[in-house]
Amino acid sequence: MKKLFLIYIALFCYFFAGAQILAPMGKGLPAAPEKIATYKEGVAVVYTDKNNKIGLQYWNGDFWNTLPSPVSSSVMQQQVVDLIAQNNTLYLAFSNLDNQGETIYSIYAWNGTAWTNMTNTAIEESVSLNRLLIEDEVVKCFGKFNSNNEQYNILKLENNAWVPEGNLITENIENDVFRNIEFEGDKIIATGSFSNPINNFATLAEWDGTQWATYQNPPFLGENITLGSYNNNLVVYGKSKFNNETVNIKISGNWRDISTGLENYTVSDIKQFAQIEDSLFAVG
Repeated sequence: MKKLFLIYIALFCYFFAGAQILAPMGKGLPAAPEKIATYKEGVAVVYTDKNNKIGLQYWNGDFWNTLPSPVSSSVMQQQVVDLIAQNNTLYLAFSNLDNQGETIYSIYAWNGTAWTNMTNTAIEESVSLNRLLIEDEVVKCFGKFNSNNEQYNILKLENNAWVPEGNLITENIENDVFRNIEFEGDKIIATGSFSNPINNFATLAEWDGTQWATYQNPPFLGENITLGSYNNNLVVYGKSKFNNETVNIKISGNWRDISTGLENYTVSDIKQFAQIEDSLFAVG
């Protein structure tokens, strides 16, 4: 965990300080950040402390400043889902357990002075809430939602209300999951576990703005796990049944293996890709 924390700090120090030498961004974080979002003139992070309570802090370029948590300290089993920012507003998704042991999801918005509860029944009673994302300036959440006896994988925020969008790609509403999401041009690509009438088991799906479909040319026939972007090209970490490739990149419509060098390591998992200038970093 400490190594992952140092990697995150080094990466974001580069982005926001523009320094020639990477260095830690001051002191003040009591735990490694679980999610990081560009916010105002700095960066906001959310973490779970040693007491399993959600905490947030904002780096203004000089110091870490503590933000109040929207979660009551009496709430048990707090778990971070995602953190994004749009127009100086932070959106935090998290979960906790109720008295019956059921998972309850919530989304709150921070306007710089106070938190607003953006949770509705579809969010609170969702089977899962996996990601927050901004598409065409609209905040959206991805998961498995029930609304008016219908099931959806996307809810979008319109006039401070969550509205269902698109079709259902996770036909097995109880077991299918979203794992990772990335843009490819004007489409959103998602990894996960998707079962549908076309393909009994798919790990890569695409969203064209109106509907979900299974990805027609996945790089890995075993499992597609983590997505990234390098020079505006889609990067996928996955597992194949037929070769030892672990990372592919899509260039001009064709998948290419960029796993050279990784064969010297045991790659247990890649959590995230990040591009700095002309280099692609894998964190895992």
